[in-house]
Amino acid sequence: MEKKTAGGSALILALVVGVFLLALFQNCSRHDEGLDPGSAYLLEIQREALGVLSRHCASCHAPHITEMNSVGDILNPEDLIFNNFIVPGEPQNSSLYLLAIDGLMPPEPGVQLTGLELEVLHNWIYALGRPWENESDAEEE
Repeated sequence: MEKKTAGGSALILALVVGVFLLALFQNCSRHDEGLDPGSAYLLEIQREALGVLSRHCASCHAPHITEMNSVGDILNPEDLIFNNFIVPGEPQNSSLYLLAIDGLMPPEPGVQLTGLELEVLHNWIYALGRPWENESDAEEE
């Protein structure tokens, strides 16, 4: 009978330790899980879009390059919007996207963005308009 008590005590102790460890490490998860689906999507698509711009555009359009660089920092979305290279929610009116889709940028012969890269830029510019926020705002009123 003492063995059952010792075994039972060990089981209870193991459960208590397990629950304690679970509670302790619960806050180690990613902190962006609380983001709404639109925000999470925007963060992901922006990461992809900035990767495309970094690979194809940043060598000419960086803040330290002043000669013939009207864009400034191609990796700064706020600057791109402020300087009207991106119209949030409207890729069809965004010169950054139009120059890329027309093959005018990047200007190196034979170097163009792939269809997937153009789609990433399109989706990012569209997502910057965040139409899902406007819908939820209208529902709340």
